[in-house]
Amino acid sequence: ITSFIHTILRYGRDGPGLFGSCTGYYGMVEAQGRGTLHCHFVVWLKGHLSPQSMVERLAVDGEYKCALTSWLEDVIKCELPDDDVIVPKSVHKPVSDGTIDPRTREIPNTSAMDDVTFVAHFNEEVTDLAMRCNWHVHNSTCWKYLRPNDKRVDENCRMRMTGETREETIVDRNGAISLRRLHPWIANYNDVCLYLFRCNMDIKMIGSGQAAKALMYYITDYVTKSALPLYEGLAALSHAITVLGLSDGDPAQDKIAKVRLVSVVNSMMSRHEMSHPQVMADLLGNGDRYASGTFRPLYWGSFDRFVAFHMRENDGSWNEPRLTPLCTCDDEVGREHESVGEERSEDFDDSAYLSFSGESITASNQLQDYTLRPIEPFCDEVSLWTFVSDMDKVPLSVERTRLASLEGRT
Repeated sequence: ITSFIHTILRYGRDGPGLFGSCTGYYGMVEAQGRGTLHCHFVVWLKGHLSPQSMVERLAVDGEYKCALTSWLEDVIKCELPDDDVIVPKSVHKPVSDGTIDPRTREIPNTSAMDDVTFVAHFNEEVTDLAMRCNWHVHNSTCWKYLRPNDKRVDENCRMRMTGETREETIVDRNGAISLRRLHPWIANYNDVCLYLFRCNMDIKMIGSGQAAKALMYYITDYVTKSALPLYEGLAALSHAITVLGLSDGDPAQDKIAKVRLVSVVNSMMSRHEMSHPQVMADLLGNGDRYASGTFRPLYWGSFDRFVAFHMRENDGSWNEPRLTPLCTCDDEVGREHESVGEERSEDFDDSAYLSFSGESITASNQLQDYTLRPIEPFCDEVSLWTFVSDMDKVPLSVERTRLASLEGRT
């Protein structure tokens, strides 16, 4: 993956990479059901328009439309290298003839080849790899989320491999791009990446805000989803409460029981199984996430309680009973020992978050940092998002050392 970032994306290096000038990337490693690892990457490229601007320009600028579709057809392949006409939907995946698997056979010394010989070798390898790795055949995974009355037909394939083909790339009036597809069953791939990776791959342009949000959910869901679905955990708890008859009708005890229930659900949902390859990858020092930027935590639960308290206080309902949230934020885990009675404004978040740097320990409280920020114009009107993402909090001793160093240089 490091080689992919350095050589193919060329992030942080002079000149564009395979897809263009990469300005950012985010990759998340996931383990499949059988334990094997694979990575999903989002790549940002310099010079592309925003989704709305792209839609508007595609509608009026034929030259831009032609350039964009040509670039997409060059980067994303939906057919085999030698396909120049539409392949019929009835075509079947070739049966293995006993030759060496193209994913494992030795690559010849390509540096000694002339251009014509290398192109022939490249196309042959890509053809064999695409047929072996990217030829879609419907299986149980395709029908994983079908409703009882839905039929197992091409149109209901979860992978959206319906066997549809088209001779040329189509851009509709809403800016949606349907790429040229000459082969009905070859999933999207990039020929250079397939040749180098020698395994299944997929590639897609994210040209709309809706698609971007769907993809980010798809990727981050791998991190948050647990082995035990939420509804199954709740059903088990509900059954246990019913069988044991834990509720005695006491309102005070019921309120405490709700808090305990939230704690139990959070504990169950936070358990995440790890495969053997994931454990070994961590022991070997390999990453489970690859990103060009840094991320800062936002302890949303503290701010949510703070705002909710003042909203109830303003409308006079601060002392009315509230429903306990079903799922709480990470920073609320372990707070079940707190009183479940009336909230006080000073009880929103009494936790200190510790940062360790060398031999020093810094304690901070994000809610207090924001609500007690300076009244200077550049701080007073700043939003919570900007405050957390763009502002740094450093120990006073560190800042004094930095200022003294600057004065010494001047």
